[in-house]
Amino acid sequence: MIMGLTATWAFAPTGVPARGWDACDNLRAGWSGYVTTDPTRLETTPRRWKRLGVPILMATVMDSGFVMVTGFGGGEPEWHWVLNERFFLGEMGEMAEEYGVPGRIATAVPVMIGWATEAGLPEPSADHLAEVLARGQQDTLPIDGVAYELFEALGITTFAGNGN
Repeated sequence: MIMGLTATWAFAPTGVPARGWDACDNLRAGWSGYVTTDPTRLETTPRRWKRLGVPILMATVMDSGFVMVTGFGGGEPEWHWVLNERFFLGEMGEMAEEYGVPGRIATAVPVMIGWATEAGLPEPSADHLAEVLARGQQDTLPIDGVAYELFEALGITTFAGNGN
């Protein structure tokens, strides 16, 4: 079975609008967030935001089966994480090395905390972040809810709601 795109979210501390993307609600003050299900729009906003050199968090969920998350700093990827690695490997195993699969929570948590604080977000709780990442390695379906929890744990959203 080939999984299809469900949605991609992009979050950044910028007011630059994203044409063709829907704005997200419940974001930390000073942050913008957009979601799209249109695969032709996936690169438009991130490329523009990358040129600004601001921190960016991008997350793509595939058929609610797995989520690929990337934290950007200075226009370049600083870290990757995959929620539901087993499903990711079944569909996109050739990208395992690029995304650091299998992920190590003990290694990822300090990197994500560093990214969040450098991005001007409140310092995330290491324990809470580790719990969310652990939930994302338990073959949870649909995985979307864990993605929303990760956005909240990183301090981007103000609650782990519906992501829109």
